[in-house]
Amino acid sequence: ACAVVPGYLWNKGTNTAAFAMPEELVTPLAAALALVQHGWSAHMLNSFAVVVGQASPQPPTEQHFQEAFALFDPKGSGSVPKGALIGILNTLKRVEQHGLVLHSKTESLLMPALQAGLKMTYGSFCQHVRDPSFQQQWRQALEDEKVGTITVKFSAYCDEFSIKGGRIAGAEFDEKWAISFAFSEKAVMKLQMPDGTEQIIGLTGTFEGLVDGVSYVMECDEDDEVLANERPSALNFGHANDDGCPKKNRAFDDLTNELKKL
Repeated sequence: ACAVVPGYLWNKGTNTAAFAMPEELVTPLAAALALVQHGWSAHMLNSFAVVVGQASPQPPTEQHFQEAFALFDPKGSGSVPKGALIGILNTLKRVEQHGLVLHSKTESLLMPALQAGLKMTYGSFCQHVRDPSFQQQWRQALEDEKVGTITVKFSAYCDEFSIKGGRIAGAEFDEKWAISFAFSEKAVMKLQMPDGTEQIIGLTGTFEGLVDGVSYVMECDEDDEVLANERPSALNFGHANDDGCPKKNRAFDDLTNELKKL
């Protein structure tokens, strides 16, 4: 159930509180207001999740499609203008309950359902979201939005990192451990996967297929070409009988001879 937010506590023009309130209260209040203003119900939100493939243990029924379309057409006019659809999608992004979480690509994925680019009808909505390619794109977009945390051990270090969509950029490790300071920019990072395989990327690459809560071991190797071109960095004093021996200092020799006479 959603609590009704008193009008004097909320600025409907900006959809924000008219006074300062704890941050943790802002999101649920905004979500509750959106549901109340648009007449959305838990059934409607759940139905939308089912028809777009977000949560469908059973194939969606006609009632699911009707309730899902009602999210965008609360007055039952049969069509939704483009501007109204975008506005409702932006409001829905703030409603994270009843199993519905809209991702950043929602607008672009639903725009093809607009007829002639102007309005979305019930028929065009049903046809579009039933398409297998839409279902696949929707599921992939949801996976891309998932966040998690992994633990990575590198040399004597062991730290936690955030991942999104099972990915993390190699630059995250470089920033944390200054890898590019100890190695050349051609160095490679090797991440040991749980199945025994390893992913190898450069410092500007991205590790993929990572799982929330899993620990990984990483190694870093210098590029073979860089190693082949390296030379030992040591001072060469030469041999006493070599022609390359530094010239003697006359003043130093004179002082040495004087000391020998003492």
